[in-house]
Amino acid sequence: MEGPYLGPPSQTSTIMRASLDQLPQELLFQILDQLDKHHHASLALTCKRLCIAAASYLFSTVHIYPLEHRLATGTELICSNPRLACLVQHAYLYTPEGWRDEYVQAKRGMTEDLLGFEDFERPLDLISKLPKLTRATLCFSKVCTKPYTIKHVPFNESYRSRRDNLEALFAALANSDSPCTITNLYIRNLQNINHSGLTRSETFPSVLQKLVSFRLSIVNRYADSRWGGQLLQPEAHTFMDEFPRIWLQPLATTKNLSRLFLYSDAYFGFCPKLELRGIHFPNIQTLALGGFTFSHDWQLDWLVSHKATLKNLYLDNCALIYQAIIYSTVDAEGYFKDIVRPDFAAAPRDSWRNYPRRWWWCFDRFRTELHLRNFCIGYGPWQQRGRDPVEEVENMEISLVPNRYVCFDEGIEPYQYTDKPVSVLKRDDGRPVSWEPPQCDREDKDALLRLLKAIGQSVPRGSDIVQKEYRLQDGFVIWDGT
Repeated sequence: MEGPYLGPPSQTSTIMRASLDQLPQELLFQILDQLDKHHHASLALTCKRLCIAAASYLFSTVHIYPLEHRLATGTELICSNPRLACLVQHAYLYTPEGWRDEYVQAKRGMTEDLLGFEDFERPLDLISKLPKLTRATLCFSKVCTKPYTIKHVPFNESYRSRRDNLEALFAALANSDSPCTITNLYIRNLQNINHSGLTRSETFPSVLQKLVSFRLSIVNRYADSRWGGQLLQPEAHTFMDEFPRIWLQPLATTKNLSRLFLYSDAYFGFCPKLELRGIHFPNIQTLALGGFTFSHDWQLDWLVSHKATLKNLYLDNCALIYQAIIYSTVDAEGYFKDIVRPDFAAAPRDSWRNYPRRWWWCFDRFRTELHLRNFCIGYGPWQQRGRDPVEEVENMEISLVPNRYVCFDEGIEPYQYTDKPVSVLKRDDGRPVSWEPPQCDREDKDALLRLLKAIGQSVPRGSDIVQKEYRLQDGFVIWDGT
């Protein structure tokens, strides 16, 4: 006996019964967007239509390794196949040391360069075979140093090899005979040294001026027992002094750039100082800062000056300085003037400075003076092996970790940024200087919620924005939760 007639099937039930290969192309690609590479590979084996769609995802990104790597042959096969090569849009280019895990390398006893500059020519030759390539990521080693042993751990990527590889990349990207045009460039682990042979060449600004998106993560040379640690080494300050003119000014001369990501493995902004006044990006829409320190009002003024175009702002492991002890000579604004070892014993009692701004004040300025669509402050996967905070910042969770407030103490080594200074100073009247961090969790949280509400951005229900399970150690957040 037949059951009662329930009417024509709904559109939803019809779609649910349809097989994947019969779905409209728009829906099919939306489904593929939510799947990982393993599912793409499985779908490619089902039928011809799904194979074509899944292949565009499977081969959209390639990793080009040095010759020694076991995956090098597979990458060559993709690049040499005209049909597959046309699907590649993003290429990761690994330097001979950039693909290795430095600590694994040390355990294996690799104390000599196994691959030289000539091996990096291979990745550059392969990208010339990718006509649809628009994105390139150059991956250096995370550790940069002179060729000597640091705490019995040998590292091999020298100044010279980094310079040669970077010059070769820019020469390849500026080659007019290349079938591809790179508009999205990410330089991972750039050492904080500007090589004049590259930066003074005609190819350098010509490549930067074409970019729509530029991502840069900076690494600082480890200084073992020398005075000042990595933050007070001359090259750190020289690099930041030159950075706006050499790197940012070419990007700001055109309206092409809409996305800018600036990261450093050590705090920057205050020490070493990054002078952004005079730099304006006419079409910047997305800005991400990683490891940046705020101390002066002009830094917020600089952000607000981009209110006509800035829509997305990400602050990853960024800190606001509330106090500082500086024994060296400073300028009128309180920035380092001369990077020389000071006479700590002869330092005046007024070596300390207070900085009154708090994050709630910054959030209120963002709310009233910017026209944001997305805002995020938090701490990305800086210390998780295999993950890159620069690439994951747009998915970072909103949180107010304790290291959003730091102080600077020149009297401690090797890292001067800390949650509470060690130096003991007294005022002229003999009273000790107070170093208690700001107690404004409630004010910061309320101001952040006001900002998110104003821009229409939701916060996950039940989430605790103010995180208390972290502590600051050598500029990094350490998880203390169980």
